[in-house]
Amino acid sequence: MPRRWSCTAARAAYWGLRRSLEGAGSDLETEIQKMGDLGKQFIHTFCIPRKYKGPKKNGIITQLWAEPQELPIQWTDGKFYCMVDAKAESQIDRLLPDLPKFEQQVWDLDFRINTHGIPIDLDSVGKAIHFSDHYSQHAVQRFNAITALNPTQRDRVLEYLNQREEMEKLPNLRTKTLSRITQNDLPTDLRDVINIRLDSARASVKKLESMRANTSTDGFARGLFVYYGAHTGRFSAKRVQPHNFIRGDGRMAAATFRYLNNGCWHGGLGPSGLPAWVETADIYFPRPLKALAHSMRGFIKAPEGKVILSGDYSQIEARVLAWLACCETLLNSYAKGEDVYVRFAADHMYRRQYSDYFDADGKVLPHMADERQRAKSAVLGCGFQLGARGFLEYCDNMDIILTEQEAEFTIQAYRGAYPEISDWGSGLWSRANYCAIRATEQEGDKVTLYGTTVTYHVHRLDSQRWWLICTLPSGRHIAYYRPKVQDVNQWGKPVLSFRTEWMGKSYREQTYGGRLVENMVQGIARDIMCVGALNAANVEYDIFALIHDEIVSLCNDQVDKEYLKKDLRELLLSLPDWTAGLPLDAEVKAMYRYSK
Repeated sequence: MPRRWSCTAARAAYWGLRRSLEGAGSDLETEIQKMGDLGKQFIHTFCIPRKYKGPKKNGIITQLWAEPQELPIQWTDGKFYCMVDAKAESQIDRLLPDLPKFEQQVWDLDFRINTHGIPIDLDSVGKAIHFSDHYSQHAVQRFNAITALNPTQRDRVLEYLNQREEMEKLPNLRTKTLSRITQNDLPTDLRDVINIRLDSARASVKKLESMRANTSTDGFARGLFVYYGAHTGRFSAKRVQPHNFIRGDGRMAAATFRYLNNGCWHGGLGPSGLPAWVETADIYFPRPLKALAHSMRGFIKAPEGKVILSGDYSQIEARVLAWLACCETLLNSYAKGEDVYVRFAADHMYRRQYSDYFDADGKVLPHMADERQRAKSAVLGCGFQLGARGFLEYCDNMDIILTEQEAEFTIQAYRGAYPEISDWGSGLWSRANYCAIRATEQEGDKVTLYGTTVTYHVHRLDSQRWWLICTLPSGRHIAYYRPKVQDVNQWGKPVLSFRTEWMGKSYREQTYGGRLVENMVQGIARDIMCVGALNAANVEYDIFALIHDEIVSLCNDQVDKEYLKKDLRELLLSLPDWTAGLPLDAEVKAMYRYSK
């Protein structure tokens, strides 16, 4: 374990800079910059083999590697490039402080997670790729037979669908748009076209290929997680990217893996002349590619003798927001163990009794589920100063259809219910915006966010390099690089902006109270998850993934599952003093295939 390592990329990310050597050097305006073009030429020349097919191109391919003695000038240039890279990184190392002790522990944990790897069921992955190839080809043929197009021809497919008289005009081919159309009564051929388009847009095939390409012979895919992948400190992922797995359908996934692991895969041809596994799949799955997409999490499978333990913090961001704002209404609901979504629906949206939503067993009545879902979208979506248009888009992504009037009503209901968060004078959004702007304008002052231990101040390295620092209750900070207060906005208020990145490019972004609060809430939730993960790792829980607010580990299958679930939950909720009063909860599940 490299306990003495100090990663300059991690330190750059911690200070709100781009994590690449070129990006961090550019942001810090160091004297020596990475020589990107020369490096690419060097790598292309000496690190990628040339393919030689022979004078007659007889099909014999030989890979030839360039040697230093063949290209001495390019080799000398390459060595110079490497020395410049080392000097550029050395300058960044001198400018940026080391990570704080706790963050270094988190980085060490991230390193252990990446070297441990995620257990992948390669046998099922291989079968699923064959399965996907067959049904993707079949789907394209069916689609072409109906439309004379391919499913990937977006503009022409949209034109075709809008020419059909059996359905209304479509604004786009987004998944949500097409999914809603399929709920209508449509001709079989039109329904097939829409379903094939939906299935072809799923990323499951690419993820399966990525799983196979990135998994070692021991069955583990490594190097998938990125420390401080987001500005707030949250982890991100690459390659397989488990962070953006769709939630999936448990019953559909169970059926998929029963099928992938039954004997039909070894049975040769069936009565129709097709492989036996195809004939079996035709019986099992009305939409095979959809079933596969809903099963992606399950390809993460515990090895023999192990079980997967997943600990998830329940509604952590909504709870942190209520705690940070000292919102007594929400805090009391959480303390009583109430369903806060139902409470909001009953008291502020539909004016019913709280008990009207539940049956005798305490479960939400089926005909009340839609009202609860709308209230859930409000509690989770309105806490960061969304307007009606933004809330409409948020609901659309959750497959909830609202009118503009309903969206506006919901926004006003939320703001009226929780003034500690939303009040324009004393609410959390306004206080955060005021503190950040004041700290930026009055450099040298440390401004405390009233009612919390959060502070803002400016940290200046020199005349060209400075940050607005938001110090969280944990002591960790969120850094906003080169902040400045710009002219007033359309409402006559000053606007705070800072330098950040998107897709590796640096740009200036404006921010506001709700966004600052969102950063704080996500940062605090991240710190809580890291404390819980370190608690578990320190007592030998074999953690292999940190996904959103979820900690995933491998445990001995011989140990009592109920004991493991109780023990991990206690570790996740054993938190430091700075979380006092925060009504946290966590749910732990044991499984052999990963699921939500």
